[in-house]
Amino acid sequence: MSTLAVSPPASAANQKPTAVGATDLSALEDASLTKWLDIHHNPQQGVFLSIVQDKAGHTVTWAYGPFLLEIAVSFTGVTGQFGVNIPLRGYKKLIDINGDLINGISAAFNFDKIVFGTIKIYLKRRLVILELDAKAFGQEWKVKIALLSL
Repeated sequence: MSTLAVSPPASAANQKPTAVGATDLSALEDASLTKWLDIHHNPQQGVFLSIVQDKAGHTVTWAYGPFLLEIAVSFTGVTGQFGVNIPLRGYKKLIDINGDLINGISAAFNFDKIVFGTIKIYLKRRLVILELDAKAFGQEWKVKIALLSL
């Protein structure tokens, strides 16, 4: 049995592939840092928030003061981590997050009596609510915020 290799016509080999219904992003300019900050930063609350929706759910990144929350919210639950940025030392994970929004997630954390407090994540109507009551580096950090609408 023999195989036959067919080469495409010369005109087809030089054509650029196209995707029907897609947007060509290669010609767009990168978003500037100023534009990104305008979209993701709330200066009145001192909060940064980024939400990315995909097929599995939502990926939420939230920063408040020295604290950083990174979670994935899906139909079955919430997973991720919560930590703190320590000056001159970098990021330190305080807790792993794994639970569901119906029952809510609540955890206390304490790192060398320098960073301590509680965090709660729960569902109220269709809103994912985050409550943080903490103290870090001698300063109080207390906030109740709607992270996401489902």
